[in-house]
Amino acid sequence: MKKIIIILAFFLQTNLMSQNLKFGVNASINNETRTSIPHNYSLSGKDTFFNSETSYNYGITVLYKLISNIYINTSVLYSVKKVSTVFSGPADGPIYVDLRFDYISIAPKIEINPIFGLYVNAGPSIDFKVNTELNQSRYSAKVNETNSVRFGILMSVGYRIDFHNNNAFAAEFSYDKGLSSTHPDYGGIYSTSRAGLIFYFL
Repeated sequence: MKKIIIILAFFLQTNLMSQNLKFGVNASINNETRTSIPHNYSLSGKDTFFNSETSYNYGITVLYKLISNIYINTSVLYSVKKVSTVFSGPADGPIYVDLRFDYISIAPKIEINPIFGLYVNAGPSIDFKVNTELNQSRYSAKVNETNSVRFGILMSVGYRIDFHNNNAFAAEFSYDKGLSSTHPDYGGIYSTSRAGLIFYFL
């Protein structure tokens, strides 16, 4: 009898967890905010700015319901961030520069669902460097000195529609405020605006 009770309790717990847990796929586009770069990088001797470039993220999101209207939302994304600039070079014309950062980004957030469908969440974002490339109009190069970890605060607002069988669809806008430098010479701290879609299928 005791074994039967334990088995029933296990299946009940598993069922409750499955009802509170959603897995999804996430795809979004990025836009980096402008950041100044040091004088020693510009051949003109003037301060220059990296301009925003559109890039992308994709990965998975896990949503776990703690209590009514409060969730833990955790995403693991492959994140690409891009910026570009142009400055006066020698006599043979301007130099065009593109800078690309590739990261594995992990963001555990607390999410509140104040009214039906609408939600807000916030938490830390931790980016682990995969690759960094500096492309100029005359050459391309790996940037090995980039810091291996980037920290930020990620804040999101979105709207989620629930369907049958635990499926759901969400549209989300996020702002990732950078807190740590990506590279001592190439612009320091970057922040990112993000718009994306999430489909929960389990």
